[in-house]
Order: sequence, then C-alpha cells, then structure tokens
Amino acid sequence: MSHSKSIRAIALEHFNGRLAHARKQAREMGDSWPGDPANENLRLWLAIALRAGVGRDLPADICAAIEVEAIFPYRRKFLPSSDQIAPEHAWKGELARARDAAILAFETRPKDLRLEQRARDLIALADTLGAPPIDWSKAQKLGVAA
Repeated sequence: MSHSKSIRAIALEHFNGRLAHARKQAREMGDSWPGDPANENLRLWLAIALRAGVGRDLPADICAAIEVEAIFPYRRKFLPSSDQIAPEHAWKGELARARDAAILAFETRPKDLRLEQRARDLIALADTLGAPPIDWSKAQKLGVAA
C-alpha cells in the first residue's frame, strides 16, 4: 500500500476520529467526568492537527472554541499555535505512542491492509512533525528503512 494522503489529511482524520470518540463518551457519561483522559488525548491531537497545518478544516465548533481575537493592528480572529494548546513534548509523545501502537497492531495482523495503511500514515505524520524516533525493529514489516 502506498502513502497517498497528505500530512494535513492524516492529522485531520485522526483528530476527527478522536473527537467522535470523545463526543460519544460525553453523551454516555454526561458531565460527571471532567478530568477524563479522553479530553487530554483530544487536546494533544488538536495540537498535532494544528502543527500539521489543518487550520480551518477543523470542525467549525472546534474553531470557534479555540480561536483568539487579535486587536492590534486590526481586529482579526485566528487559531492558536499547537504549542498554545499543548506542550510540544506532550503531543510529540502521544504521536509516537500512536505510531508505535499502529505498527504493533499491523505486526499482529500483517494481512490487514487497513492496519498497514494506518501504520504508514502515522509513521509519515510522526516523521514529518519530529516525533521521537521509531523503534525500527517494529517497522521492518512495513519496509521502512532507517
């Protein structure tokens, strides 16, 4: 399988998937879970998406919730940088964890083309955004060279 999606598309796809999961949890649990790890995870993936250049392709309600208004030199709304959402080491660590989990999932089911593409996508995203290095022994089945 080849890598045909853009880094922006990969980041947006992963953010939207996590957003859908967090919204489902919110519907099921109500407001009784304010410190839920899903919120932290979603914040990290929002930072990843912003660093990947997703910008206004994010869902409109997310953009409205995070946009900041600049007063000088003129009134204009803009989205914050990824580092204003989460520290770089935190979102890079989450990205590396997701990439490594995707590689492991593919290794357990090497004929699953969907898992192969997910692993390839996350390797490309992590590499482009400077996540911690991959454990190359996990990537050999994907044919990724060090």
